[in-house]
Amino acid sequence: ATIHKEGKEVTKDIKLASEWFSKAADQGEYFAQHILAHAYLYGDLGEKDEQKAIQYFRELAENKQMDGDYMLGIFYLTGLGVEREVLKLYNEKRHQLNRS
Repeated sequence: ATIHKEGKEVTKDIKLASEWFSKAADQGEYFAQHILAHAYLYGDLGEKDEQKAIQYFRELAENKQMDGDYMLGIFYLTGLGVEREVLKLYNEKRHQLNRS
């Protein structure tokens, strides 16, 4: 997937890269979930979609990946793609600390 995304040794193909990252993420691969979360947030794979970004960050958080917890906190604090919920942010962070 990374080879197609960056166009190293093959022709750059964002659609194919996205398909490979999605297949890996669907199987629980953390790196692929991370790449897709950021790609959907910033539009790196062509499509900017905050809801899909939140979905992948949530999967990361559920798999105890700190990046997911952190980014979900930012979303709830700023209201980006979700209703701004400071209480929910507090509870997410408290849950995160209990997992540590």
